[in-house]
Amino acid sequence: MLPALARAIAGRPGIVLAVTTLLLLPGVLLGGGMAERLRHLGFTDPAAESSRAAALLDRAMPAARPDVVLVVRAGRSVDDPAVAARGRALTDRLAREGSLVAVTSYWT
Repeated sequence: MLPALARAIAGRPGIVLAVTTLLLLPGVLLGGGMAERLRHLGFTDPAAESSRAAALLDRAMPAARPDVVLVVRAGRSVDDPAVAARGRALTDRLAREGSLVAVTSYWT
């Protein structure tokens, strides 16, 4: 099937160009102003985990915008004593890293 399609396309370049132009025009006309509208809204997916984390951090710490957000899944509640102990240990270990300016976690 693909070889036959390739022969049909290669044999009629003028028609292919005309059809492509006809299909491109509505896209240009309908989507021409999208970049201007999207610039104000942003290019991030609001349902993405990173977007939800940024919104949570903006509410919890409005003055700080982190460079890195680390999400760790424990399979249990963050208030579980074992999870909290591991979370504090990870926070302490990251805080000792020389290249990090500040480390903040749920448990601090």
